[in-house]
Amino acid sequence: MSTQSELDKLKKLETVLEHCRYITELLGGKKFVSCSVVLPALCHLLQVMKVYEDDLAYMVNFEETIKT
Repeated sequence: MSTQSELDKLKKLETVLEHCRYITELLGGKKFVSCSVVLPALCHLLQVMKVYEDDLAYMVNFEETIKT
């Protein structure tokens, strides 16, 4: 069984991963992706992955990994 602390961590990661899922679906369209969508989508993802002072270490590590 997962502890409450682990469940809280997963919930925070889920929030960030939801943005990744959205971008993946947007850019992975079945027919084509307009070039005009790519830059705004990546800018949105970078904004979501912004590291704040009160972020926990595992979130900072995850966000920095995604950005690189």
